[in-house]
Amino acid sequence: MPGQQDPVTCVADAAHEVRQRCARFSHGHLLDHLVHGRNVHSSQNVHTDYSCPLPASPIDWSTMTISYCTHDGCKRRVARESLCERHWKVRARQRTPKCTFEQCENHAALHSNGLCSGHEQQRRRGVKLQPLRQRLRRGTPCAVEDCSSAARARGLCGEHFVETYPLPDSATVDCVREGCSKPSKARGLCAGHHTEYSRAIAAECSVDNCAAPVCARSRCNQHYKEDLARERGLCSIAGCSNGIHRVKSTEVVYDVRCVMLRVVRPSRPAS
Repeated sequence: MPGQQDPVTCVADAAHEVRQRCARFSHGHLLDHLVHGRNVHSSQNVHTDYSCPLPASPIDWSTMTISYCTHDGCKRRVARESLCERHWKVRARQRTPKCTFEQCENHAALHSNGLCSGHEQQRRRGVKLQPLRQRLRRGTPCAVEDCSSAARARGLCGEHFVETYPLPDSATVDCVREGCSKPSKARGLCAGHHTEYSRAIAAECSVDNCAAPVCARSRCNQHYKEDLARERGLCSIAGCSNGIHRVKSTEVVYDVRCVMLRVVRPSRPAS
């Protein structure tokens, strides 16, 4: 029959009979699909001649879509209450009531009897509530009226900057390499192609016949360690060619890795 799907083994029957799929997708068949790796797509089950005895899934797998933030100009995915994580924090901050202490404009803290964190600490110490000292803020205040927060970028504080300038969605930009549809990570390239690009442009070690990438001082990691060993001196433990990292005694100097591998203590002079 056209459009007929391959039969799969039903997990509802003890005999594991093979039946065609019906139009429902239950938790039991989903579990069987996950455990046994069955190629079960869309919202279909294995029953056709009678109703499925297993409870139907509350999720409609065939109509699942990705929701994005409802804030104007924001293309990030929804985290809470139809908003992305950052815009939700801004709204939650605005909905938080003010401190119940007079002449205090701070927001009330969680589980603090309607007080801000500063006045809640005063209450717990058992002292009389007093106005908090004004914190010294560096820089200019936020350009938005009635906002006493310090400006962080473009004359706006952090909350108003997020509202004014929507955050770009870098995950929607594909890799610029031809034939690659993975999301870009840096320089317009995905993680894999950016690693290849970084290795291709990395400078090589200045030591002759060494093509390893530079780590420090125009040397690769191995040759850089050898240079440090020659400058600082070698570990005093026999058979160790590593450089000195830490002084363990006033007379004998050990490498950190040798000390971690075996506990070495310099012998005390005989009395």
